[in-house]
Amino acid sequence: MDAVRLPGTAAAEAARRERATGLHARLSVLSKQITPAYNEWSRLNNVGARPEAWAEVLTQLAVLHEESAALYEELTGAEPELADEHRDSAEQARRNSASNREHAELLVATAEAAPANTSSSEGTR
Repeated sequence: MDAVRLPGTAAAEAARRERATGLHARLSVLSKQITPAYNEWSRLNNVGARPEAWAEVLTQLAVLHEESAALYEELTGAEPELADEHRDSAEQARRNSASNREHAELLVATAEAAPANTSSSEGTR
């Protein structure tokens, strides 16, 4: 009925659905990158890797989560009936990104401080 009263409504709805489908496809690609990155972080943790290596993976994860958040925000317009869920997902992705960045920064700071602590403790022996 809307198509009769409002010409172009059907085309606009089809375009919105197509846009949402594209955004979901991009989210799927990101998801397929996030899982292996978390697996790599876990592997590095298990083998006692250098903190800089952990930080690199966490920074990569932060970027992927930021991209996910942006896509979820776009989905709020493409799928207004699911806007609340998409906003929640975007917020969670932003929290994940911030947490990963903070952890990466702490790892780098710890790694940078470690040589200074080692040399100063060696000087007191």
